[in-house]
Amino acid sequence: MADPRDIVEIETLSTSRSQRPAPRPFLSIWYRCCHTYGRLYKNAAGTKYHGCCPRCASRADVLVRPDGSTRRCFQAVD
Repeated sequence: MADPRDIVEIETLSTSRSQRPAPRPFLSIWYRCCHTYGRLYKNAAGTKYHGCCPRCASRADVLVRPDGSTRRCFQAVD
């Protein structure tokens, strides 16, 4: 038999989802130095994507240009 305490109102769930911040734009990157994947996040000004290797902390920056690219995954050359 169902427990009445297990009932959740759908409206309550939908309002909590609307309070979540918008997802941050990112690029996927393959760090060849440590053979691992990571993410580059767009800065607040929207001029570049920035991130670090999760293992050795080497930095990677990708500039945002008007002509851009359709690629979402890149390689960081060591």
